[in-house]
Amino acid sequence: MDAISRGGYRARELYLMLRERIEVCERSNGDRFEERVMKYWISVRSIKKGKVFVEIRLQKSDIDVFILPSFDQLKDPEGLAQPVPLNQGRGWFRTRFWLREEEQVDSAWRLIQQSYLVA
Repeated sequence: MDAISRGGYRARELYLMLRERIEVCERSNGDRFEERVMKYWISVRSIKKGKVFVEIRLQKSDIDVFILPSFDQLKDPEGLAQPVPLNQGRGWFRTRFWLREEEQVDSAWRLIQQSYLVA
């Protein structure tokens, strides 16, 4: 069982919406992204930049997302982002947010784009 199948139906729907946007970013930037689906998380790595820029963890009804930029470097008008606690984020992800509703997908995507740009 992998991270996608562990997530609830709603979390999988939200993930697929994000994934569509990630694929558009991949094409528009002339980059290729490598998606690794592990047991508890999904990472997306830019081949061009050689770096993972987002880690996604599907829960029952929402998604926990970790990104690279620190909390204070982000433009986040919706207020989704929060600093990562010291015991999480594997030492390189500095910000996290929860994606709970379809209406938040565009805001979440803008945060992920910022992470891609600093990768």
